[in-house]
Amino acid sequence: MLAPIEPARVHSPPAPSAELHKHWRTVVRILAARGAGFVLISAGKKPQDKGWQRHPVDEAAALAHLARGLNVGLATGAGSPLRLYAFDMDHDAMRGYDCAALEGSLTIARENAPDKAKFIFACPDELPGRKDTLRIDKKTGQVRGSGTELLALSSTGGCQNCVIAGMHASGAPIRWTGHTIAVLDAAVVAELWRAWTGQELFRTYVPRPSSAPPPALAVVADALRRVDPWSLDYDQWISVLAALKHDYGDDALDLAVHWGQGRPGEVEGKWATFGDHPRPSTVRTIYRLALAAGWQPPRQPEPGRTARPKRRSPPPRRASSGRNGSLLRRLTHQVVRFMHGG
Repeated sequence: MLAPIEPARVHSPPAPSAELHKHWRTVVRILAARGAGFVLISAGKKPQDKGWQRHPVDEAAALAHLARGLNVGLATGAGSPLRLYAFDMDHDAMRGYDCAALEGSLTIARENAPDKAKFIFACPDELPGRKDTLRIDKKTGQVRGSGTELLALSSTGGCQNCVIAGMHASGAPIRWTGHTIAVLDAAVVAELWRAWTGQELFRTYVPRPSSAPPPALAVVADALRRVDPWSLDYDQWISVLAALKHDYGDDALDLAVHWGQGRPGEVEGKWATFGDHPRPSTVRTIYRLALAAGWQPPRQPEPGRTARPKRRSPPPRRASSGRNGSLLRRLTHQVVRFMHGG
């Protein structure tokens, strides 16, 4: 007789100690004192709330989430009076530890990955999120990229997530070190990014060539009259502004400010962050929203384009005339006379 099969035993990781919980609560309070917003994480590094990029939670919500045994992240790009950001080094974190500008600044790392760390700093300016992925050529084994990411504002203008407290998916606790938060201006951040990645942090906008020129700006302005900016969610609002920048450059800034109805300087600030993008928003985004709101495109041709001529219907056939017509009439007359015996 076969022996019964015992169910497989699942070994759950030990619960975090009281010392760890105190450690995590402390880093949340340090950042909250600098005006930080937080991200509630369900597991690993995945945020649990929809729209978390635009709605960071406060200190009380973050501490309550930690008490339930879940992870908490820093919403980068937010903060008051200075915005909080992080350099996320997924390879060779010693570059951050050895950086004089980041000396003593708050650092987040996990126990089982000494070559990885996140270095938190403050900056008075809006910084764009950037990522220089680490890649290994399978044929040559050559390493490309630095494995460095600037956790800042996303391409849609919302926050990014930097996990600061809790347990990593590998089972290792996340810990912090440091006694201050370094304050860097945008020029220093750009210089560090250039030194570590060989790339420019602030990219010059270059319109992408297109097979067909975009429609006249007046047509787009007419379409936007039917699109209420307050009826859109934040991502759609950003997409419209980005489409205007991509297709028309700074010529459309006045239209963007008038339509966007943002706080003073808000639209101009977002406008400055838009750069070259592999999948940019275009005027099609605006047309789709306008058509859904009942906009009727103009029938007249756009300036600079000639209208296609309408196809003319062929003229009606006329009765035969001339020499051939006279011959036909004589033959018909002869046939009639023959049939009547004439």
